Parts: sequence; C-alpha cells; structure tokens
Amino acid sequence: MGAQEDLSHWGRWGADDERGTLNLVTPQAIVDACGLVRRGTVYPLAIPMEPRLSSPLRDGMIHGVTVRHDPGPARRQVAIDILALDSHNFTHVDSLAHVAYGGCLYNGVPCDIVGSRGTSRFAIDRVTLVARGVLADVARARGLTRLEAGDVVEPEDLDRALLQARVEVRPGDVLLVRTGWIAQYLERPDSARGGWPGLGARALRWLADRGVCAVGADNPAVEARPPDRADRPAEFHDRFLRDLGGYLLEFLDLEQPARDGVAEGLFVTAPLRIAGGVGSPVTPLLIV
Repeated sequence: MGAQEDLSHWGRWGADDERGTLNLVTPQAIVDACGLVRRGTVYPLAIPMEPRLSSPLRDGMIHGVTVRHDPGPARRQVAIDILALDSHNFTHVDSLAHVAYGGCLYNGVPCDIVGSRGTSRFAIDRVTLVARGVLADVARARGLTRLEAGDVVEPEDLDRALLQARVEVRPGDVLLVRTGWIAQYLERPDSARGGWPGLGARALRWLADRGVCAVGADNPAVEARPPDRADRPAEFHDRFLRDLGGYLLEFLDLEQPARDGVAEGLFVTAPLRIAGGVGSPVTPLLIV
C-alpha cells in the first residue's frame, strides 16, 4: 500500500532519502533559531525516568545499582547504574523505522528491513534535532488548566494557541503541543488508565502545509486516546511518521516554559546513538 498522494512526502527529497522532514531544517534555520537565545534560560523538557512513571503503553523499567568497594586506605567506592527499559518509554523520539503499514515504511521502503537486530535504514543514531521550537499552549487557549482524556487537538486549536502567543510556525520548526495533561500524570500516574488528550488526524494537513519537522506533546503518544476514529486508533502516528517522514517526541513536560509565557526558543535534542535503533530516550531542551 502506497502513501496517500494527497498527504505524502514520498520522493520529495529523492527515492533514497532517509531524513524525511529533517530536510526542512536548513543551516540558516538553525542559525536563526540560535538567535532566539537572549536570556540564557534552559528548560529541560523530559519527565523523570522512574518505574512509577513508566508509560502505560510500555513494559515498565528496571533500575539497579551495582556498588564496588575497592580495598585500600582510600576506602574508594564506585557506583554504576544498570537500566532495562523500552526505548519508547518515558520522554523519547521515534525514528522513521518505528511505524509501518501496508508493508511499507517512509518513502515506500519495505518494512522487512526492520528485524530483531534493529533496522538497516532510518536508524535513530542518524537523527539530531536542532531547530526552532514553538510552544502551542492549547489548554490555555481553551481557557483550561488541562484537557481531558480523549480531547482531540484540532487545527483550530493550534491556530488559536499560536495567535494568542503571537507566533507563527515556519518550515523546519518543532511544534510543542501543551495539553496540560502531564502535570496530573506526574502526580497520579494511574490517571493514564482513562487515556489522554492529543492531536487528531485532522491536524496532519495543517502540519504538512506549514512544514513542521517534528511534533512533541505532553502525553505518551502525541495523539489522543481514546482515539477519534475507532477503526484507525493510531492514524496520526502512522501517517505523520510513515507518509510524511516526520518525527514524534512523546512525554514532554512543557509546564515550566508555559508558566513563563515562552512562545519560541532554540530546541535541541540528540538521541542515544543506538546503531540500528528505532527510537531513543531523550532529554530535550528549550533554550531562550
């Protein structure tokens, strides 16, 4: 099954392209984004990596520490973390090898390039995101503290939030969508059992028309759950990654920059260089 021609970037940057929407982040766009740093304030956007905050979509986390006591008069001690976790748990970024449907990944590449030992194309170790970050505070634009489970963020919500912030999206930007849901989750992780708010499929055209490189949201999947379409429960995920070649960042904590009224800044994140990896934990930074 090919990409839907009315909403696809297949072939736009060549038949062998593996970067997708990263092609929209030009050197000049990066220089311009760096110019947004005026105060030197750094906002880390990752949630804590601790077992109780493990994504309801994933298998949890194991964290242990080995402690070695060296003999000798210095009584030296060395401690080492041991981690076992899903690379798509906690705050993370998806590679373009993460999702396929109809037997294809982005750009029509057969999905059998991904196996138990990783992927031979679109690996996460080739991804670095340095771009202009734009914060769309949808909850605030609706006059709410937070959106509720199943609430769908529509294009009109994004327009309203950006108008309120007096900022526009440009090609190559990273769009950060605040629903306010994460604050409740960090206090009561069991609240995720009812789902979460997020983007719906109608936003895909809006994002494509504006040349958004990546979308980050303060929930476990970027899109809403329960989904707005029962027959396509992950339509936004599927089409943004597979058809548009875009990047998704999940489980972002956008509360502090939202409280401070930040509308745009330099967005920086670099995945772990997992050879053949299909995703990676990250600690994104928004710098203003």
